[in-house]
Amino acid sequence: MGLESREGRIREIRTLDGPSEKALRKYQVFDTQDARVAQAAASRLMTPHRLQVRASQFRGRMCAMPVGSSVVLLVDYSDEAELEHLETMDYYTVIVSLRGGTTVQGANRLTVGPGDICIVPPGPSLVLRYHAGCSLLGVRIPRQTVLRSFTVLTGQRADVLSPSSVFLADASARTPWLGALHLVLTTAHSASTGFARAVGEYLEQSLLTALILGHYGVNTPAKPGLVPAQRLGADTIHQVAQLLADRYAEPLSITEIANMVGISTRRLQVGFQRLYGVSPGTYRLNLRLQRAHEELLAASPDTTVADIAARCGFVNGGRFSRAYRVRYGTTPSVTLHG
Repeated sequence: MGLESREGRIREIRTLDGPSEKALRKYQVFDTQDARVAQAAASRLMTPHRLQVRASQFRGRMCAMPVGSSVVLLVDYSDEAELEHLETMDYYTVIVSLRGGTTVQGANRLTVGPGDICIVPPGPSLVLRYHAGCSLLGVRIPRQTVLRSFTVLTGQRADVLSPSSVFLADASARTPWLGALHLVLTTAHSASTGFARAVGEYLEQSLLTALILGHYGVNTPAKPGLVPAQRLGADTIHQVAQLLADRYAEPLSITEIANMVGISTRRLQVGFQRLYGVSPGTYRLNLRLQRAHEELLAASPDTTVADIAARCGFVNGGRFSRAYRVRYGTTPSVTLHG
């Protein structure tokens, strides 16, 4: 997008600066220079994860306000930091980037800059790389809460779309989401002693309505993350994604996979790129790397890197090591023995 569009999005997002600070500072979880304290506190709130900092001077802050079954977060990091979730996340996360940037690595890789809104669906291990001076608002919404609201609001069954890709909200989703979030923040600021339960549930439903109807509207093209199973074409592509997740270690060619679901290789490639932002091959590679990483972390002392690589579908040890280093910034051996 052009410079003017980017600047307009940043100005729009910055309207949340004041309300977020006023509303959330009384819900502070930590404000610390100790990365271990930040890691422990955030792990209790989200899922267990590992926090690594890249500078000798570190300062991190997190505020977390419950809204119904959801949580609104304000996160600040003064220096570069990497947060790796170690368990599957059973919730959606909407990230609103106030300042700085964040690189999100799941089944695909996405950089979220100032003014962007990023939606992270539930899924396996996720890595967030916070750039220096990063400040963001996040909303964590339980998966089942989203699926129930999707069915109520659209009248359609929301089957589990897992694994799925990280994606940026488009123009149709930005305005309703920011409006709902602004309502939550201003209401929280005026409620000095916290929400009544009914108020929190109402505000949470406002966020859900903005997320679902803003992202998925009537007669709009299929989008990743919240796509009904009945939509023609998308269902087949999601079937392929599930097949890759179930059989990631098998040496199936893309042509074989396309034949298994009855579509052409080109249609598979184009459809997968449209819905997931990566090719089927890259998607499978990321699944294999995630599984290998999990096994390396949990391996017994007598396990070898070669054993794990083979179990995860890698037939070439050198290629596995190179791909692993690109993804995780270290070697499989260091992860195994470190």
